[in-house]
Amino acid sequence: MATGILEHNPPKSETAAAHWWRILTAEWLIFALIMLVAIFFRFYQITAIPAEFNFDEWADSFDALDMIQHGPKIYSPMNNGREMLFAFLVSLGFRLVGPQDVVLRLIAAAAGTLAIAAGYLLTREMFRPLAPARARWIAALTSLGMAVSFWELLHIRMGRRHTLLPLLLSLTFYFLWRGFNTGRRWWFVLSGAVLGLSLYTYPSARFAPVVIVFFFAVQAAVQWRQKPPSLLRRYWQEFALLVLASVVVFAPLGYYFLVVAPEQFFYRVNQISVFNTDSTAEQPPAASLGQSVAGNLLGLVWRGEEDSLYNIPGRPMFGPLMFAAFVLGVGVSLARFRRPPYLFVLVWFVVMMLPAFFVTDRIPAFKRAIGII
Repeated sequence: MATGILEHNPPKSETAAAHWWRILTAEWLIFALIMLVAIFFRFYQITAIPAEFNFDEWADSFDALDMIQHGPKIYSPMNNGREMLFAFLVSLGFRLVGPQDVVLRLIAAAAGTLAIAAGYLLTREMFRPLAPARARWIAALTSLGMAVSFWELLHIRMGRRHTLLPLLLSLTFYFLWRGFNTGRRWWFVLSGAVLGLSLYTYPSARFAPVVIVFFFAVQAAVQWRQKPPSLLRRYWQEFALLVLASVVVFAPLGYYFLVVAPEQFFYRVNQISVFNTDSTAEQPPAASLGQSVAGNLLGLVWRGEEDSLYNIPGRPMFGPLMFAAFVLGVGVSLARFRRPPYLFVLVWFVVMMLPAFFVTDRIPAFKRAIGII
């Protein structure tokens, strides 16, 4: 049965080689067009839109200049504490062209563009074992959605450290699924290494390891005493390598938090957490958590963030078309949750929404939910 451009069975008059060449040509032509759209929206008038150079960009610029003068550092206590990967990249740019605001925005825009490519590869890899032709279309629609997403564009066009997280998160999960599909251990090692690197971007990244651990655990429970065996039973050695690689990469920052300045790890969290009774004095933490969860979920489609630094005040995260696609995707994933790719996207969404759910300083908190892009 034909399935469009990317059908599996070549016509009888077409050789297998010609068939696969036609498929690859069509796939990468579509991918190239999506990437051109993404590049235009992220780089066009990059210094003029948005016009204001915001506080976070100033803070990263200060850290970058400080590293140029005093050498690299793992963490900055400035501005409630800041991981330094983005500032380190900015310092390299400043060394090349001087301290210009365009450096920060070019790095963020490049990361956002590469995240779309990584998202394409990840989606294609996740669903390829189920239906190769369908996986290409799911990947194309995913990447196109990211390319034109207002919410993603709003953040990526400003030079701030959290813009690196979608890229590193997508690469972490791509390498993980590449490992599942090939069985080669070095993909798991790469996944762990990039996972460790992601922890140098933004506090929300601390939930990325939870995605992987929770997915393995839930999938093992779903597949309990069933065939094929769970991914954890099949890949527990590879999972151990992933953990080891992430620990090795994270070790310098981990040493800082454990030995040099342990108070810094929870410093910002303690200020804004729903579990901090000082910040939720008017109501119990459970009520604050419920209010935050409801507000952030409604922010997806009803009433978005009011702070003009992070949003057009009140604009929801999704437009009507994107929200319809989101609801459809959640419904399909729930119906097929026993299949690992569908379970994974559900776990990914829920876990990476937790950084927004657990804070009270702003509701909804789209910046802290950057990991769901």
